[in-house]
Amino acid sequence: MKNKFKNKYYFAHSMQIYNTKLEKELTETIKSFNFPMICPNKDIGELGSLNPYLQIVKKCKGVITHEFKGYVGKGAFEETKLSLQLDKPTFVIRDGKIIPVKTIKINNSKDWKITYGVILT
Repeated sequence: MKNKFKNKYYFAHSMQIYNTKLEKELTETIKSFNFPMICPNKDIGELGSLNPYLQIVKKCKGVITHEFKGYVGKGAFEETKLSLQLDKPTFVIRDGKIIPVKTIKINNSKDWKITYGVILT
């Protein structure tokens, strides 16, 4: 079976910005850096739980993550963490730049939506 995700970067981002002007701007910025990408809500759709998305991250070339209000929610955290664990190219998009991620850590384990984790570059 052909891996259609093999040469693409998974765009890990908050559901808070799905289908917004900001999401569109971010995807355009990522594409302007010539990163072929997969946007989960645009290219995959709802899969019911986090695990199927993590299986897709395993098949992708790497991950590009966006922080919402300076943090990442649990889903983007787990997707980014897995990419790092698998030694895949892992980046964060900040201020229109694509920056390599060194590590990710839990900030607030009780807030899965917004302040769950922080990315360190």
